[in-house]
Amino acid sequence: MSNTKHLQRLWQTFFRFRFPLAIQYDNVSFADGLGAQALRLVGIYSIACKYRLNYIHKKIWIEHPDELLGPHLTKQSLASTMYQIEELLSLPTSTFSTKRPIKFINVRVLSRRLLVKLIFTSLFSKFFLIINLQLPQGITDRNPEILEYGAHLIRQNLKNLVGGRTRPDCVLHLRSGNRTVKTSRFNALPQLNSYYYQETLKKYRTYGSNLIIHTDFFPEDFSAVLTTYRLEAFKEFLDEAGSDESTSICHYSPIVETLFDMATTKTLIMANSALSYFAGLLNDSEVIWPPIHGHAKLNRWKTGNLLPIEKITFVDESDHALLNSPDHTTYKNRLE
Repeated sequence: MSNTKHLQRLWQTFFRFRFPLAIQYDNVSFADGLGAQALRLVGIYSIACKYRLNYIHKKIWIEHPDELLGPHLTKQSLASTMYQIEELLSLPTSTFSTKRPIKFINVRVLSRRLLVKLIFTSLFSKFFLIINLQLPQGITDRNPEILEYGAHLIRQNLKNLVGGRTRPDCVLHLRSGNRTVKTSRFNALPQLNSYYYQETLKKYRTYGSNLIIHTDFFPEDFSAVLTTYRLEAFKEFLDEAGSDESTSICHYSPIVETLFDMATTKTLIMANSALSYFAGLLNDSEVIWPPIHGHAKLNRWKTGNLLPIEKITFVDESDHALLNSPDHTTYKNRLE
């Protein structure tokens, strides 16, 4: 019995072991959208779990919270949205104590090599090190399965928030691109074309199932001057989809509604978007990932259909400059 108890104590000690090193999200140096910051938070927590580091939870900071609601913005709706975001992204801080003086190490992008170096440094340093990290993608994009550590906990938070919410059959996320501050024009790359959505729907949508299209296009965008990619193709796609009684098109819904629909749907067709990617992590059903996405594919996800590179058409002369752009070269290499 004594040997058994001794082994149990050793196992418990090993299970609870953490290096004398903590990691936290740098939520001050750079703040952007909800999806991008949520991914960083999940990534940092997951790295802490995987590599036995202490985790210090920091809330994300939304620089322009009005962007979360668009035309639906009110003081009450903003307060409700911020509360839901904080509850959803609540991750447990590790319980630890140290007699060493604390030293913060600011890191922009964390690689595995740098992490190993910091772990060894922490073992012999007179300081207790805290990594103040902006971007965990140096590790999580090389091994995206790590993200399941954090996604598992946030999935539980999601269930508490959505309650008995009805699961949509299929949700498609259609990003317009990033509007600049000074104009209403869009960023052409690396957004997806209408072919991706049309062909992916044909392949993965169950016949007769309900479809929700969440898009940040405003209806009036289609009466504006055409931008560098084929805006009229998206108008045709949305007009055709909208003629189907089983399809609902949501223009610029509150971001939490968009996220909850994507995270709970039976089939999610992602956009090239951090919010889509984050929703895909939370969704434990069928998730369709676009091959030009900036972040790596999880093994459980399926791959969407892209337009063959030789079939791409252009609207005006300014588009021909995109052929030799780094974005276009990357896109072509991924297809090959």
